[in-house]
Amino acid sequence: MKTIIPVPVRIKMMRVEDIDFRLVAYKLLNHEEVCLPFEDGTYLSIRYVHWEALKTFGRNPLAFELKQYKIKKNTAHKIIKKTTVAADISELNLVIQRVISNKRVLINNDILFNEYLETEGKKAISFKSFKGKSILSPTEAQKIIRYVNNHLDENNNYIGAEVVPKEIQVDGNLDLSDIWWDIKVLPKKLVVLGDFKLDAAPVEIFPEFLEVKGNCLLENDSERYSHHKYVKTKKYPVTLIVEKNLNWVEGKTLTKLPTELKVGGDISLRRANIKKISNNFTVGGFVDLAGSNIKTLPDGFTINGGLSLYKSQITKLPDDLTIKGDLNISNCYKLKELPKNLTIEGNLLCKSVKIKALPDDISIGGDINAQFSEIEILPENLKVKGNLILSSSAIKELPKGLIVEKDFRVDCTAIKSLSNDISIGGNIFAPYSKIEILPENLKVKGNLILSDSAIKELPKGLIVEKDFRVDCTAIKSLPNDLVVNGSLDLRSTHIKELPKNLISVKDLYLEDTLITELNDSMVIDGALTINKTLIKSLPKNLVINGYFNMSKTKIQEIPEDLILNGELYAYESSLKKIPQNFVVYRTLDLRCSKMRSLPKGLQVVDGKNIDLSDTNIARIPEKLLNNVFDCYLNLSNTKINDLPANLVVESLNLQNTAVTKLPTNLKVKDFVAISGSNIKNIPNDLKADKVFYGPKQLELDKISKSLKENISFKEKEV
Repeated sequence: MKTIIPVPVRIKMMRVEDIDFRLVAYKLLNHEEVCLPFEDGTYLSIRYVHWEALKTFGRNPLAFELKQYKIKKNTAHKIIKKTTVAADISELNLVIQRVISNKRVLINNDILFNEYLETEGKKAISFKSFKGKSILSPTEAQKIIRYVNNHLDENNNYIGAEVVPKEIQVDGNLDLSDIWWDIKVLPKKLVVLGDFKLDAAPVEIFPEFLEVKGNCLLENDSERYSHHKYVKTKKYPVTLIVEKNLNWVEGKTLTKLPTELKVGGDISLRRANIKKISNNFTVGGFVDLAGSNIKTLPDGFTINGGLSLYKSQITKLPDDLTIKGDLNISNCYKLKELPKNLTIEGNLLCKSVKIKALPDDISIGGDINAQFSEIEILPENLKVKGNLILSSSAIKELPKGLIVEKDFRVDCTAIKSLSNDISIGGNIFAPYSKIEILPENLKVKGNLILSDSAIKELPKGLIVEKDFRVDCTAIKSLPNDLVVNGSLDLRSTHIKELPKNLISVKDLYLEDTLITELNDSMVIDGALTINKTLIKSLPKNLVINGYFNMSKTKIQEIPEDLILNGELYAYESSLKKIPQNFVVYRTLDLRCSKMRSLPKGLQVVDGKNIDLSDTNIARIPEKLLNNVFDCYLNLSNTKINDLPANLVVESLNLQNTAVTKLPTNLKVKDFVAISGSNIKNIPNDLKADKVFYGPKQLELDKISKSLKENISFKEKEV
């Protein structure tokens, strides 16, 4: 605390009533002491006694300590009086006025009233300057609102000495969110020519007339802010006009809307306790009534944007309702049916509803999302201009003449077939469905996903423009005229052979099938997986442009003419021979295979993972480790006994090998594992992060100090 000595030069004085205690509170909330010097040579110190009270601000009284001091030259200042008071900010104001009722506060260039609370500066706004003004600046408007709320009695009646206007027009944006904590009353009439923001204030009396030319935020949810439990009653505006967007978050306390409510843009009344809307409700954009207690909408209600009734208590919608955006009635459990002549220009979201059917005369311009709903019946000749999502719904049968211009989802439904006249413009998603039959000559313009469905047989003339998945189904054969222009997934099916005309696909997944051979001259643009199949040999002129997984097969040899432009996975396979000069990209996985030697010309381009573990391989070809820098190299449980010099890898596993020494100039970014090997010494030029060794394998006292400082040595069981 600064030493305060009255200086008679250029003294300015202000009455205690003129002090803006909102700013005093701001200083106190920041754990700062506020000092008020007076003309009689005394000063007042204000501070919090219990800082823990801040955690429950609004729930428990705040404890303040007031000390009056007498200033003495060259000696300690003497305490005249000490007062501890439990109060909120308004009560603190009254207590201070009682303690120093007849004193005046000094403000001059030498004695600063905490730098005049930093925000007011040297010039205080005079209320006299407001008189006769038709438009106030945002700063002037804040000043009046602060002053009025500092001078209210227990019934919210104004008791201040200054004459303040009851009507305020603000030239610009008015943001009261930084002085929210004690605002209970707003002017009778308030016009804001910009944006208006009132965030978290426990307001009890709103303006009777409130007009905002910009956006308006009224966030005063009593459930969200604990200090609102002290609010007794609320008087809301009679007239509320917002030219742009209105976000009014009042929660359960908002039971009635203004008599006249006009919003030029979007309006959000989420979780409001209103049950009905008057005909004087005019909105130019989106209406958000999610979570509200609204039960009905007025006849002739106009929605110029979208309407969200998500999780609301709506029971009925008016007939002839037109919505120019989206309608969201998801989780509206009390709504049992849709109205007549309903027009929705956007999407219909009706997830988890109790509605049993869509009306015949409904018109929808976008998606229908009826996921988890009880909808059982769709109108005949229904045309959906977007996506039709019926996932996990109660639908059992599709109507005649159904047209879906985009995606169609019936996954996890009881639908057993698609009608012959159905038209789908995008993807068909039907995994985990009861679909058993598809119409002949079906052409799917997107993906056809039937994974884990009840499908048993595919129709003639089936064309799938993109990916086709029938994995984990009872399918036993494919039609000879099947056309798939994307990926084909047949995993975990009983299919024994591929159609002879199937030469080119994007990806081909045959894992865990009864397939015994592939077609000659096949071109796979992506991945080929034949692991856990009955294939014993590979066809001629096979081209694979992605990764190749032949793990757990009886294949013993890779043909000379096979072209692979990706990874090779052959773990636990019978593979014994790889062609000379064979090229693999990124990954070579031969662990637990029958390989005994590697060809001299074998290369792994951009090697990331080379795993030769648990094989009888005894030597690594020179080319194999060329241009390998970020590779995980696993040679554990092999017969390898030597490594090339200048090796740079991500990790190196030599456990249970015949290697007797690490190569010179070895650089490993992560770890080296040597437990179970014959390595006894660590070279001084080793660069690594960790070394894992077996019990009694290394004599740590013989390892150089510099290595111990840079490498972590850890004993590890094999």
